[in-house]
Amino acid sequence: MRDLNKSEEFIPGIVTVIHTFGRDLKWNPHVHMMVTEGGTGKNTEWRHIRHISYLSLRKRWQKLLLDHLEELVGKKSEAKKLRNKLYRDKDKGFYVHAKTQIKSAKIAAKYIGRYVGRPAIAES
Repeated sequence: MRDLNKSEEFIPGIVTVIHTFGRDLKWNPHVHMMVTEGGTGKNTEWRHIRHISYLSLRKRWQKLLLDHLEELVGKKSEAKKLRNKLYRDKDKGFYVHAKTQIKSAKIAAKYIGRYVGRPAIAES
């Protein structure tokens, strides 16, 4: 969204929950995220975005993760090989499950509450 108008520096509303497990409690790191379809800017109270390209979202997510990986591990040859392989093998970007618009705050709270309030429970 910030790329839409760099001089305006739009900032969306975002709620993020990071999980390291799936329903079966096995290792499955993933992110749940709700993002507003618009944002505020320096000179604008709110700007609504009617369409967010699914392909652009996937590619942007891939770039952000791989750039961050490079920041963490540097430009070591193994990391560079992995980065190049992931760009080659995932040419449409990393997987993103982009649900349709949530129609009310109550539905949004219920959705994100399912994930925030569900910690893994030890079997012992």
